[in-house]
Amino acid sequence: MTESIVAAPSGPSVSAPQDPAPTAPSHADPSTSPPAPPPSDPASAPRSDARDPSDPANWPDPIGFDAGLEAVPSFDYRLLPEPLRSRVRDVADRASAPAEYVAVPMLVALSGVIGRGLAVRPRRFDDFTPTANL
Repeated sequence: MTESIVAAPSGPSVSAPQDPAPTAPSHADPSTSPPAPPPSDPASAPRSDARDPSDPANWPDPIGFDAGLEAVPSFDYRLLPEPLRSRVRDVADRASAPAEYVAVPMLVALSGVIGRGLAVRPRRFDDFTPTANL
């Protein structure tokens, strides 16, 4: 059986689809691949006297902290609004993380939800009104 080429009356000729060209195997033999060209920039070539920064033997000795630092006070849960205290304590205990790591993002998220819908007037005889936005 032979394949025929069909010509369209007003357009270019159409032929039957052909098989795609064969592709090279993805696992070429390294012995048959051409050698890598030398680097064009001598400064980018590895130097024999360069120290490898990824080798721990080339790292400098660590520097100790000053022993005169004062201890950081623990987080005071009374700084949080009453409805958040138990939740912050629970999440911090379960995550084995300091309470600050839970309380600060929770307050930021809460202030974003509240927005300008709630305000505080800390001065009795003044119109100063800060909003909950952080």
